[in-house]
Amino acid sequence: MDEKRKSVRRYLYNYSQVLDSDKNSVTGRLVNITPEGMMIMSDRPIERDTRFNFRMALPDGVAITDETDIRFEGNCRWCKKAYNPDYFDVGFEFTQLPETSRHTIDYLMKFHSFNY
Repeated sequence: MDEKRKSVRRYLYNYSQVLDSDKNSVTGRLVNITPEGMMIMSDRPIERDTRFNFRMALPDGVAITDETDIRFEGNCRWCKKAYNPDYFDVGFEFTQLPETSRHTIDYLMKFHSFNY
């Protein structure tokens, strides 16, 4: 697969749950994030081009607004078996990201991620 990512991935200290807002169910756990998208680890495969309305709880200590979570829309770009065969790595492109969520993601990437 050709690398098309424009930004450096950041691996956060906290592997937050990513929820499907429409079904109020866990889709997976955040593995890494960029301003354009994210990769999650899921216990089920997700079909490419499936769109989701997501909600992600913010880690403790992240309070740049009064919000305790961020909301955004994403489209599945790829899905493959993870290193652990019980899980799937799933890549999402953000299709709608409110400005407040964008600022929070920037903050997480800057202050709550590994720098490598």
